[in-house]
Amino acid sequence: MFGFDESTVFVFIGVAAAAAVALVVFASRRAGQRRLEQLGPAFELGTAKLPSALSSSVEGIYLGYTCRYTVEQRSQYSPGGATLRIGAASPLHWSASKADVGSRLMTNLGILKDVEIGDAELDERLRFSGSDQTSLLTVFGQTRTREALRKLALSENFASIAVRDQRSEIKWAPRLPELDDDPDAVRQRLAQAIDVLAACGYPPTMG
Repeated sequence: MFGFDESTVFVFIGVAAAAAVALVVFASRRAGQRRLEQLGPAFELGTAKLPSALSSSVEGIYLGYTCRYTVEQRSQYSPGGATLRIGAASPLHWSASKADVGSRLMTNLGILKDVEIGDAELDERLRFSGSDQTSLLTVFGQTRTREALRKLALSENFASIAVRDQRSEIKWAPRLPELDDDPDAVRQRLAQAIDVLAACGYPPTMG
């Protein structure tokens, strides 16, 4: 019988742990490369890249805007979906999320504060909030802005849009691989989201 001292056991454990980490890193890099090959065509030619070697996102340029598209897998704690972050400069903070039974109830009870923009269809479909109600009403007083948001809000699985100083974030949920992983569907999402930002007059951020 061969005996193993404590130091030998620790060496074996260390080697096994290193091998497991290397396997995870290799699998993550392979998955990232496949994601880049699959979704890269959604962006402008030659601009798509992985933000980092182990990233679950694809970053690229579309109509002059820097965009980062991330797919979240469905889990026990999350329905999953996709998130699009776009570099755009906005003087106003506002958001619009898909209205559901829960949000309508909380609004009726006064727990959530809702802003109506004066468009019956959008006010029924979305829950608006903003840092400056007057400015928000001015932005959505334009037909082009309302129509652009209407197209985005009517897109399949649309969940929300949040606009901040230097970045906007649009979410689609729950996870739907035939949309989230399809380059044509992703390109349409890019186009619709940027159409909203452009209609609002928010230019791309630099860098």
